[in-house]
Amino acid sequence: MMQRLRAQTCAKLSRSHSVKCEAAGQADTVRIAFRGREVEVPRGSKLRTALLRAGLTPHSEGAMYINCRGIGSCGTCAVEIEGEVQPAVWTTAEQLRLNFPPHSAPGNQRLRLACQVACSGDLLRVTKYDKFWGEGSAALPDLPSAHPVAAVAEAPEAPAGAGGAATSRTAAGGVTPLGELEFILDRGARQAERRQQ
Repeated sequence: MMQRLRAQTCAKLSRSHSVKCEAAGQADTVRIAFRGREVEVPRGSKLRTALLRAGLTPHSEGAMYINCRGIGSCGTCAVEIEGEVQPAVWTTAEQLRLNFPPHSAPGNQRLRLACQVACSGDLLRVTKYDKFWGEGSAALPDLPSAHPVAAVAEAPEAPAGAGGAATSRTAAGGVTPLGELEFILDRGARQAERRQQ
């Protein structure tokens, strides 16, 4: 119990003050296994942001362009998660969205919205299901081996290209069509970006 409390406190501090968590016996990163890939992401990052920065997407192909960008209103980032995330229970946004069509019981009970949970365990196994909102019953297959994946989920913005617009590394991979604007609603991502500057 005390170890868990220290880990939770350390996770909160690391998000707000860039504190290292080795003293609590906890690494600064979380491993995520998703569609046949494994990436390491900063502990405390939103799952949606972490996947996108790693060149992966919790959205179906069509929802990559049409989604709420992380406020929890569309439900297109619904995934099944094995491992520890925070909060451990559905947020209010998840209660509202995952109980609204096309999501329904009992299939919705296994889902979480990637935009509403922070990575906190050592290893997260994330499964995306078929259909536009991920409400299907068939898990999406592993990604082809040629699919590019960033080594760490902290992908800094690249310099402006020939068109004058700055793009993120993952925008080239095709999972963040809006580049860094994809993360504008993720307060944690904005805070991490400010700390890096």
